[in-house]
Amino acid sequence: DNVEGNPATLRMFVNFRPEVWWLDEGLQERPLGTVHYFEFDGYDKDSNPDELEFNWNIDSRPRNIDWIPLTGPNRRAEYFFNPDEIGIRTSVIQSRDVDAELESPPDTLRVRVVPAFPRSAR
Repeated sequence: DNVEGNPATLRMFVNFRPEVWWLDEGLQERPLGTVHYFEFDGYDKDSNPDELEFNWNIDSRPRNIDWIPLTGPNRRAEYFFNPDEIGIRTSVIQSRDVDAELESPPDTLRVRVVPAFPRSAR
C-alpha cells in the first residue's frame, strides 16, 4: 500500500474487432428477374472503417473469393437470383481489419426469393 518514487508504467495495446451489419432487417422479400442490392455498414473502433475489407456469401457459397475493400457510403452487395433459388436464402457478411488481421463476427440477412409474377390460377 506504499509506493516510493515513480512506479513503472505498464503500456497496454488493445485491438478491437471490426463490426459489420446489414442495414436491412428481418426477412426481406425479393422477386426474380432483377438485380438486388443489399446495403451494409461497418465500423472499426481503433482504425479507419474505410480501410476495412468485406466478404459476403449466399447460402454459404462464396460470391467473392477474395476480400474486397469497399469504401465510403456505397457499401452494398449486389446479387441476381436465379429461378432455382426460389425460397428462403441466407446471406452472411463479414469484415476484417487487414492490418490487425482481425475478422468481425458475421451478420446474417434472410431473403425470401419469390417468382417475378404470380402464377395464374388454373
